Amino acid sequence: MSIDYTILGVLIESPAHGYSIKKYLLENFSRNFGVNDGQLYPSLSRLESRGWIRKRVVHQRRSPAKHLYRVTPAGEEAFHAWLSAGPDEN
Repeated sequence: MSIDYTILGVLIESPAHGYSIKKYLLENFSRNFGVNDGQLYPSLSRLESRGWIRKRVVHQRRSPAKHLYRVTPAGEEAFHAWLSAGPDEN
């Protein structure tokens, strides 16, 4: 399973910040899925550079700013193309 497409699938459900994406994956897949910060944040950066997600900085009064990620139309299209591809194409 590709972490990039897994993250896209999570973000298609709802915009989210990094911590909530990680928490969602741990709760809904398995603790053995192995998503750590060293995988999550580079993947988010890759998805953003491809134009598949957009990041919005949400400033908070008493906490560090959060980065809220949402899927772009190009990201939705890429995700659905990946879903419909055969196993040899992924």
